Amino acid sequence: VTIRGWSLVGDGVSVRGVVDSYTRNFVSGPNNNGSNDLNILIPETVGSVTVIKGPFDTRYSGNFAYAGTAIFTTVDSAPNRASVSYGSYGRKRLVATLGNGQHAGQTTNYYVALEGLSEQGRRDNNTQDRISFLGKLTTQISPNDVLKVTGQLYSNVFGQPGYIRTDLVDRGLIGE
Repeated sequence: VTIRGWSLVGDGVSVRGVVDSYTRNFVSGPNNNGSNDLNILIPETVGSVTVIKGPFDTRYSGNFAYAGTAIFTTVDSAPNRASVSYGSYGRKRLVATLGNGQHAGQTTNYYVALEGLSEQGRRDNNTQDRISFLGKLTTQISPNDVLKVTGQLYSNVFGQPGYIRTDLVDRGLIGE
């Protein structure tokens, strides 16, 4: 995530990334503001995105927010659905959501979302294999209070041009 006018060498190091109130930036070295890793987001579960320009909002300023903050909020309920897509360069993606649906008047909503993605890329070693599992429970515990619990398991294995994937070497799929 970048905000126009902030073109630093690092990718997205000036924008704080927040998902469900959790900052996703990580410090990646000395003299670095910290990259944000938003690969964990399953697009079908994003309910809203709020962008705050600049570091001047006291709620969302501080480290990582030199250019601003991007706040992603996941939906509280999701319809039951599944989709499979295929694309260029060996791209394959499966997404499924399962829960108690979206019905008016429910005091408790829950769902799980699963995303599997595999793509070979345009160049050698430019591959990505990702799996992400998100579970969310939202319940009204009093007239004024809502409890939201979110859990996520995530794995991403990727290769970059010019680098040899060590997992493929370990499995004997790439030799000397």
